[in-house]
Amino acid sequence: MFEKSAQLTRITATKRLLVAESELNRTEFLRTARHVQLGFRRLADGVRDIRSNASTVLKAVAVFSVVRRLLAGRRTPGTQRPWLSAALSGARAVAFFLLRQGRRKE
Repeated sequence: MFEKSAQLTRITATKRLLVAESELNRTEFLRTARHVQLGFRRLADGVRDIRSNASTVLKAVAVFSVVRRLLAGRRTPGTQRPWLSAALSGARAVAFFLLRQGRRKE
């Protein structure tokens, strides 16, 4: 009888150890899941910041484009294109490309 009771005690102890280990694993999993969730939130915030900055750049390019057109109207025919005008044309092309990329991802 004592042997059977010792065997049950060992089985009970093993079961308790397994339950405790399972609880530790569950706690560690939840901690890791929260950490991953926080990482995704930070990533989403970064994407929002980039999108906001891109919007600001697009607005600035639009303003510079208007300025370029005003300056181009004052240019005399046959003169070389001003460097500001060339730079703004390039910026407008880049802004167009970024705007198209942003629309595809939405």
